[in-house]
Amino acid sequence: MAQMRLLPGAILLSLAVTPSSAPADEPALPTTAEAASASGISSFNSSGAPVPTAAELGIPRLTAPRHRLLAAVLEQQAAAAEQSRQPAASIQISSLEVTGDLIESNEQNGTITVTGNPIVKRGQDELRCTRLVINRDAQIATAEGNVTIIQGDQQFTAARATYNFATRTGEAENVNGTVDQYILHAEKLILKPGPAYEAIGARFTPCEKEHPHQQSHARLLQITPGQELLARGLGIDLLGVRLATIPTLRKSLKPNSGNADSRSAYPSVGVDSRNGLFLEKQFDLRSRAPVWIDGFLRLNMLREPSAGVEFATPGSTQWVASLFYRDQAENQRGRFMQVSRLPQVGVVWANRRSVALPGRFLPHQVSNVRRPDYLKYSRQWFLAAELTAGYFQQYRGDDLRRDDGESKSGGRVMAQAQALLPNVQLVKGIGLNDLRIMARQSYYDSGQAHFVLGTGIGKEFRSGNWRVGIDRFDQFSSGTTPFLFDDIELRREWRPRLEFKSTNFNFSYYARLRPDRGGVFDQVFEVSKVFHCIEPRLRYGVRRQEIGLDIRLPGLTGNSRRRPSEPRIANDLDEPNVDAKATPKPPKNP
Repeated sequence: MAQMRLLPGAILLSLAVTPSSAPADEPALPTTAEAASASGISSFNSSGAPVPTAAELGIPRLTAPRHRLLAAVLEQQAAAAEQSRQPAASIQISSLEVTGDLIESNEQNGTITVTGNPIVKRGQDELRCTRLVINRDAQIATAEGNVTIIQGDQQFTAARATYNFATRTGEAENVNGTVDQYILHAEKLILKPGPAYEAIGARFTPCEKEHPHQQSHARLLQITPGQELLARGLGIDLLGVRLATIPTLRKSLKPNSGNADSRSAYPSVGVDSRNGLFLEKQFDLRSRAPVWIDGFLRLNMLREPSAGVEFATPGSTQWVASLFYRDQAENQRGRFMQVSRLPQVGVVWANRRSVALPGRFLPHQVSNVRRPDYLKYSRQWFLAAELTAGYFQQYRGDDLRRDDGESKSGGRVMAQAQALLPNVQLVKGIGLNDLRIMARQSYYDSGQAHFVLGTGIGKEFRSGNWRVGIDRFDQFSSGTTPFLFDDIELRREWRPRLEFKSTNFNFSYYARLRPDRGGVFDQVFEVSKVFHCIEPRLRYGVRRQEIGLDIRLPGLTGNSRRRPSEPRIANDLDEPNVDAKATPKPPKNP
């Protein structure tokens, strides 16, 4: 009984090892190697020799159709056994290094087909997939199945890709990857030399969560790593809700670009005691040579809107212009005072500036002369000057105690110069910060003339994330001005400040104190907190009783060039010089 159970297995084994002749009317089934030879395709192992057939390995040739299935199984086992004894095959095609478990060369069409962990390399470029076809002459590789594209530090996965190693160009479908700080998915990705990338049907976000808090969709996304991001047809989603849709967003990816191209892509929201609820937005109308153009719009619930267009050329010497209706005046001694520029034009020079700053004239008061943060350790002077002319309309604010606080209009020509030294060394190991000197002379169509000279000096202490400082400002004037907006707010001022800055939380406070009459002129609080990939920023100004709120999306938008409750011209030197060769390093004895 036991022998009867073993009989079918013995018969099967006998069929596998006993040669048999095919009937005359039944041709023999060719082996894999024979079929490949007949089609002009050769198979190679790592030593360059053809992969042996089953017959060469001592496995008898079987006939079809009775043993078709068994023959195929044995052929596969024979090939697998041989390949398991050999490392992956490798060949050189011009400057391409190709490896894989099985490399097949088709001499008829000049292609190489690689299967079994195929990899093709040239320099820092690499392509991996499940199946790879290479055109020998053009060095174009077509990859299918679990495709990985590597270009230096950039890496993408795709369903299918074509890459030209000679020109470093290609296309990929259904792509996922990371570029700079962005997690990217695209229906189609075009690879360009540089490298640079053009994504069609793109979805990108800096969030690493499976369901990101904020995500952007772009019809067309162009990214040059470390240089620039340009999105067209952009939609911004926040917490699953469409926050804004804008035609174009341009953002600098340069390490020292600061706020140069980081304005918000959506309006800032605020409320104050005079205008009620308001929305304000700055628009990038043009950001390329020969002229940069910005637009601005503020809608107030209780008052007239504010709107304007501003212009600038790039370089150390910039032509600037502003055509503005009801801009916030820099001098807020009369609260909520506004001024229209109809227009104002001029030329501005700075020894470090290269970024075009539309409409950014130099500040009128020494207390608004600010040092770019990237120059905090510099021991070189930061110089600037301007010559401007314009026609202005002043709108009164809440303070009517002075005649020149009334609404009026007139023309003005002004020349101004200022100098700032970020780090002032007194003796070894002891120094002060931010020495500022400002002088301006104004002439009016009424025949009046007004001169202002201002000085400022401060001291700053740093400890970890904390920064404590105090500044002293003094301003002297002579002559008269018909405009209150053109005068100075405080002749003498102390400004203590406290800041805490960390990766996810920022807090700042400063007060403006009047030493001559005593008391507090103004206080400003600001706090921001990063909630994974959303950073709301809240600002409160006591004098204007104004609350401002804007939301920063890390990796997409940065801090605005101005904040609610700040004059537009106050931040004219907050932009860094992106062409600077190096950021100043801290001195040994700051």
